[in-house]
Amino acid sequence: MFLQYQIANHLIDISRNEIIRDKLSANELIHKLPPKTILVLTELAKYQGQVLSHDQLMNAVWENTYVSSNSLQRCIGQLRKALADDSKQQRVIKTHAKQGYSLELPVVFIQRSEEALTPRQFENEPSTEPLSTPSTIDEVVPRDSGAVLIPDRKKTDKRVRHSMWIIAIVAVLISLVLYLSPADRHFNFNTLTPVTTSDNQERSASYSPDEKFILYHRYDGLCNNKIWAKELATGNESKLTTTYGFYSDHSFNKEGDTLAFMAKVECSAVKKQQSCWNLMTLDFEQALKSPQKPQLKASCDQGELSNPVWLNNGNIAALNKQNDRWQIVKFMPDAPSFVGLYTPQNKNYYHLVYARKIDKLIAIAINLDNEHVIDIISLEGELISSHPIVRPQSLSPYQMIEPTLDTQQAQLLFSTGKRLFSLSYDGRVKQVSTLNHHNLANFKMSNNGENIVTVQGVVDTDIASVNLATLKQNEKTVSNTEQGLGFNQVHQPYPSLARSIAEDYDAQYQPKGELIAFISTRSGTSQIWLQHKDKLTQLTDFPIDTLISSFNWNPSGDSIILTANAQLMTIKLDKTLEVMPLNVAALKVYQWHDNDDILMSIRQTGTPHLVKYNVRSYKVTTLLKGEIKWANQIGPNQLLYLDIKNIIWMKTGDDIEQVKALKDQIGNHRFIVNNNKAYSINDNKQLWSFSPGGNQVTILGRVDKYTAFISDIKASQLLLTQTIAAKKDVVILSNNKNDEH
Repeated sequence: MFLQYQIANHLIDISRNEIIRDKLSANELIHKLPPKTILVLTELAKYQGQVLSHDQLMNAVWENTYVSSNSLQRCIGQLRKALADDSKQQRVIKTHAKQGYSLELPVVFIQRSEEALTPRQFENEPSTEPLSTPSTIDEVVPRDSGAVLIPDRKKTDKRVRHSMWIIAIVAVLISLVLYLSPADRHFNFNTLTPVTTSDNQERSASYSPDEKFILYHRYDGLCNNKIWAKELATGNESKLTTTYGFYSDHSFNKEGDTLAFMAKVECSAVKKQQSCWNLMTLDFEQALKSPQKPQLKASCDQGELSNPVWLNNGNIAALNKQNDRWQIVKFMPDAPSFVGLYTPQNKNYYHLVYARKIDKLIAIAINLDNEHVIDIISLEGELISSHPIVRPQSLSPYQMIEPTLDTQQAQLLFSTGKRLFSLSYDGRVKQVSTLNHHNLANFKMSNNGENIVTVQGVVDTDIASVNLATLKQNEKTVSNTEQGLGFNQVHQPYPSLARSIAEDYDAQYQPKGELIAFISTRSGTSQIWLQHKDKLTQLTDFPIDTLISSFNWNPSGDSIILTANAQLMTIKLDKTLEVMPLNVAALKVYQWHDNDDILMSIRQTGTPHLVKYNVRSYKVTTLLKGEIKWANQIGPNQLLYLDIKNIIWMKTGDDIEQVKALKDQIGNHRFIVNNNKAYSINDNKQLWSFSPGGNQVTILGRVDKYTAFISDIKASQLLLTQTIAAKKDVVILSNNKNDEH
């Protein structure tokens, strides 16, 4: 019989009716609760992850006793407060509408001392897997179960019981070392040193293995880029590639003389080429002497590719998509194709890291229950361990995590912009630092763990309102912007509605009203703002590191639905915010086309789906499976959508066909629909409209070349997002030990 169990950093003591947070630490906090409240939590813990109905809980806790259902609700409220759970986020105890409750976090039950001092993961039957003790702490890789063999006391003599005590105590000590060691390291990466100061934008910075160079991508405008390297000792910059492309993060081989990375053609200059990612390599030593052309190693004709990492044995591992599932494959140096390394059966990988010191692959995935998990895999394709990722309440459970290695400890690091988090190999996430600098991205750590190379900066975008008549006049003229005005000289091709030096984008007219809503980072965090004539109002008040990816007005104009940190929310004009019941990642909302149904995309078991979501019944209806860029309903039972290859398709009922009239018209832009007409911009910056009935494209005018996309239209007035400047520099953040405490 267990008297204690643990949920995250909370110890629940049944005998004392207590929930103890951060036991034995300076922050220990004890919550004394009524016995029935503890019994409710214990019943949920016994069936962790399962939904228990109101009747089940009432019968288990208040058997043969008449009480109102409010008693259960009151207990749930007390538990959420004690467990630091949020009724909106519901990270610990989740409410299932009209069904019941479930405990979402893993539970570790602790046996009574007279039976065995044995923490074990609660299961219907006790595990008989013996505990294996690693030879060194550095070799510890957490296993799926911490259970040990519990012998029958009637057949066990004192010596065996004594041995079991020793094994159990060792297990607890190892668990404590694994749990506490990442938190012992102090991070204070707040000393900033600039590396580049060009007028261009740089991204994807990383160290060379010997740390003599920092590599980065330097963009020409907003799309094409080349790979560059800067020697830290001399400050000399070297262009490494001869051809422009669109490149991903790069990985060095063990010797440090060759790069592997993904590349694709994304810009309008070469429309005939593929827009999917190909695996490329580059001779780094030769490129330092003179720029080189990257060499194709694997084409995306063999399936989508992602996250190449160069292994100690000379092979390259990467993620490969086959039949809507991402697997791990490896490439031999001279082989023309890849070989499967590990194919998961119940999950979908989305990020791959190589831990060179332990010679293991670390993969982040989403499983069939839409949980994010961390796997450790050997180079022989053996799954060594798999653990769910347990996050603090301040992080959305649905956000993707793409970490980098902490080179000094057996853990990973990732940033949400202002905060730095650690991710242990057994899935625990902890905040380890708050950064004083804004607009940081792409973290890579130095070998000694004292420096991080990253990118700082912002793409300055504004919102403009333009009359269609003005664009028609521009059709036969060339704007001043295109007559040689430098890219990063601040320019406003069209007067901005609410000028700022931050990102302002995706403006939308209020239906049946005079407001304009848009997304802005002007307050330091992504928020929804409202403009009425010359007055600006901040509608949302999200905490730091919130990313609003999309929003849409209610057809009545009295509320907005949005996706923030992969969660679906509604906010009214009185600033009342509600998190919508949706137990998967919310990617984008495209259209609120009637009072009940929303057209949006979600991520289900790691795969994007285009769905219809009913805001009253919370019913999700899948329309399409797979990744798309944009979608809108254009007529009764007609759906227009843009795929990742920039092809527009029409879905009428169950029939899908390409809209040939729009071939090559969409460019890399999204579209809008108004009064059953579609509007967008082609690669020649021509604004066009399309009506399914006439099946013809009408050119309405021409926009400035720095127009990113159009976002709404009302009568003859158009709202668009324009790029004012794009400035991102490579910087080094240093760990200031003098501030340790």
